[in-house]
Amino acid sequence: MDKRPMKILFVDDSPEILTSLERMMKKSPWKVAFAEGGMAALDMLEESHFDVVVTDLNMPEVSGIKLLKIIEKEFPHLIRIIYSGNLSKESVREVAAYTHRFIAKPCSMEKMILTIENTSFIYNTLDNDAIRKVLTNTGSLPSLPRIYTELMANIENPEFSLKDAAHLIGSDVGMTVNILKQINLLGHAKDITSIDQAVSLLGLDSINAITLSTHIFNSAVISNIANFSSEQLTLHSMLTARFAQEITLIETDNRKLAESAYVAGVLHDLGIILLASNFPTKYEAVLERVFNAARPIADVEHNLIGISHSEIGAYLLALWGFPKEILSAVAFHENPMNQPAESFSLLTAVYAGSYLAHQFEKDHPNNVESLENSKYLEQIGSNCRIKFWESRCEEIHKSISKKA
Repeated sequence: MDKRPMKILFVDDSPEILTSLERMMKKSPWKVAFAEGGMAALDMLEESHFDVVVTDLNMPEVSGIKLLKIIEKEFPHLIRIIYSGNLSKESVREVAAYTHRFIAKPCSMEKMILTIENTSFIYNTLDNDAIRKVLTNTGSLPSLPRIYTELMANIENPEFSLKDAAHLIGSDVGMTVNILKQINLLGHAKDITSIDQAVSLLGLDSINAITLSTHIFNSAVISNIANFSSEQLTLHSMLTARFAQEITLIETDNRKLAESAYVAGVLHDLGIILLASNFPTKYEAVLERVFNAARPIADVEHNLIGISHSEIGAYLLALWGFPKEILSAVAFHENPMNQPAESFSLLTAVYAGSYLAHQFEKDHPNNVESLENSKYLEQIGSNCRIKFWESRCEEIHKSISKKA
């Protein structure tokens, strides 16, 4: 496990901005370095190891866009963040495939530190060395979809409304069709026929998550793999999201937290798509052992590939700036005992929601520990709540089955 401090390289052609960033980062827990322009940055990257690059876009000689393209090819492990005051719609579209995050100038110290802190989950929690070995074989992870990057670039604008967000998503007809298809898998009381309806019903965070999920599913090329179905995985993810949302409402009556549980549920198994598309032969062997030899999926993934779907999924979402609570739910939903906890959390909701989704769809491998025997639920004092969750989720599943 990689326990060294993160090392961050800031790149800008303005000495004044670099001086300001140096003051901003003075009390940060990370090692920081500063490069005046793209050429200097490339020299420093050749000479020393870095984990994160934060760069301006408009620079002479080697522009920010050119720098990011080189880094994406030559240093694919690096987290790439754009820090610019010129985030037009056109520039966002041009660099979307080469960056993980956007920060608009000017930026407060708190915003800069929070953005970088969200990526620190990779270094503090995940086995970063193992992920790098897997990335060496895959080349690079999927880029952010254009719609999502434009949403994130506008989301802090007080004049950007939910109607604007719906219009932006609706401008991509193919994405819109696939988002509505995913949402309607769960058979809502009334079919959702527009993105406006979807945003109003589920909230923008949930729609953002479904946008990412749709993008990953559609961009993956997966050959025929025994025991694998993209359609079944999509249904499982959406069902887990709905169950996790309901369980969170039962336990907390907090609608904002319930929306986060929905997001985590939608995204919790994205890593399966990443592994299956990059290692089809190995992943077929993974599923064969899971279903026929009653082996836990995370253990088999580690043995045959070197990393679990939970970890690679959390890694991708950490690059994209998701909050730590969602990252923990994704990273540990297969093995919640690996994450110290004393009370109910998003992890609890996704762990239980995923189990119940498998149970009601009757696609559980034989080796999965039942909720009743879960040491994790006993540890956090939630084992007495299982019957409440199961009863409510069964009602939801029956209503979905009737609708279907």
